[in-house]
Amino acid sequence: MARTYNPELDTDKDWVRNLIGDTDTPDNAILSDEEIDAMVAEVVAEYGSGLHVKYCAAVIAATALAGVALGSINAGDVLSKTVGRLSIRRQSGTDLRAAYNEHIKMLEGKCSGTLDGGGGSRIFESVAKVRTTTGRTVIR
Repeated sequence: MARTYNPELDTDKDWVRNLIGDTDTPDNAILSDEEIDAMVAEVVAEYGSGLHVKYCAAVIAATALAGVALGSINAGDVLSKTVGRLSIRRQSGTDLRAAYNEHIKMLEGKCSGTLDGGGGSRIFESVAKVRTTTGRTVIR
């Protein structure tokens, strides 16, 4: 599976990689191009094309990435975690999962704010579908 990134952000895939910090391609990227393209396709199939695609697909991708990056660590034992260009640092008393969840919430806000018709909350149902098609787990 390919892992590519163009910093000129010519495609929705590149935007998604940029928004989630999974840009250290090809060696250290977590999500494959095919996985991100499937997430983009899911958003386009459900809501059509437009500005919302990159943010809504990034919500799905960030949730999948968080499951991979944070699923196997004990936040009490780790001060920071780096996966590719994504780096999360725990401050005193801060849970790594909570820190990345805040990033996901920011992306959710951008997704919801750019969707016509106010259907932003439905995009998050797609996370379960992505879990099934990519085998990635989602943090709660």
